[in-house]
Amino acid sequence: MPEIILRNLQNHFKGLLSAIEPSDSRRALVASQAGNVREFLQAYAFETATPHTRLSGSYGRQTAIGAIRDVDVLVFVPQDARDQLPNAVLAELRRTLETYPNASVEVAGQRRSVRLTLLDHEIDLDLVPAFAAGKWDDMLEVPDRPKQEWIRSNPLGYAGRLSDLN
Repeated sequence: MPEIILRNLQNHFKGLLSAIEPSDSRRALVASQAGNVREFLQAYAFETATPHTRLSGSYGRQTAIGAIRDVDVLVFVPQDARDQLPNAVLAELRRTLETYPNASVEVAGQRRSVRLTLLDHEIDLDLVPAFAAGKWDDMLEVPDRPKQEWIRSNPLGYAGRLSDLN
């Protein structure tokens, strides 16, 4: 392929990519707001386990596009939370988040999470309680509200495998 055609293709691809990538300011805003929620949970005594929270989903994998409206956040819960029904842990998380300033909390329609909508920033944080039986970056257990049980999941491992494939 001639060099000029290759350069044109590269330029077109870069242009398309820049049209869908989130702005640096939006990325920074989302990161700071996720950090604020983590600090809020710790201040209001919602007990978490190290590493406390971890970004997941497309934002956590750095594959989010557009304005980054939806952010998935794993909230690591301690070992004794495993003895509770997942619905009880989700209810406790919801009650804690109901006092978060300038936000609304919703659980309807959420199978594994509590949705915290940050009204001033148009950001939905889906907070998923996660129990790590071993290492936090290994297989996790997350709630399944309809089944009323903890189910195995590996969202962080999925992100790693996806990055490896990329």
